[in-house]
Amino acid sequence: MVPVAGSAYTYAYATLGELIAWIIGWDLVLEYAIGSAAVANGWSNYFVDLAHNLLGLRIDPRLLSPPWDFVQGHFVTKTVTLASGATAQAWLNLPAVLVTLAITAILVVGIRESAGFNAAMVLLNVGVILAIIGVGSAYVDPRNWHPFLHKDKGWNGVAEGAARIFFAYIGFDSISTHAEEARNPQRDMAIGILGALTVCTVLYIAVAAVLTGMMPYLQIDGSAPLASAFRERGLTVASTLITVGILAGLTSSLLIGNLSQARILMAMARDGMLPERFFAAVHPRFKTPWK
Repeated sequence: MVPVAGSAYTYAYATLGELIAWIIGWDLVLEYAIGSAAVANGWSNYFVDLAHNLLGLRIDPRLLSPPWDFVQGHFVTKTVTLASGATAQAWLNLPAVLVTLAITAILVVGIRESAGFNAAMVLLNVGVILAIIGVGSAYVDPRNWHPFLHKDKGWNGVAEGAARIFFAYIGFDSISTHAEEARNPQRDMAIGILGALTVCTVLYIAVAAVLTGMMPYLQIDGSAPLASAFRERGLTVASTLITVGILAGLTSSLLIGNLSQARILMAMARDGMLPERFFAAVHPRFKTPWK
């Protein structure tokens, strides 16, 4: 309806006024920031898993964690165990920082290049997902699905799980932040959002069913669940391919999240809600909102 960058912010600005748009704009900024941070952290976990199992590399644990942790409402110093057995304060999650910088460089170069890179990552990821479903289904033991609901949490556990994966669905909203780049926004936006929503939901449920059917969910390694589940079944080659595919999928998610973030900030700046010279500045060569 409003083929301009900005998603729900732009719609709110056009229909409800500046105050509501201001609130929704910052909601979106927070949403994409948290989502991208979580995805970058997951990317780091799978990268470390791949580096160790494929190349035998061990990265200094001080470079794999943030310097602080949030425990019971307070920030505390994050400590890690070194190879020598001693403990030390963590420095930063270096793989997460580096992949974010690399994604930023790709986004600055241009929307066509970003779209091409994203398409390649998505094709690789979907191929691996289909392989996971096909190979993993042969190792499913239906007894692992009983009890289907957590014996203590029940349906509350379902709500908790839904809250934990909310940012997996941010991608559908992000499609609408790129309305200005679509050739026919009124048609392309609807097809993109509803089509992706349908396909991804089916794949999401299928992968979750296979994963929890392969081994009891309480035994799944939360840092790299799919790869570890296949490795537990002796499928080391499949585990490596899965890790590569998941890295591609997380890279794609990170690209879309950061791409959308820039478009939200640009839309708010053009409406005078942020410094226009900075957030709405377009690169003279690449024609992207790069700052």
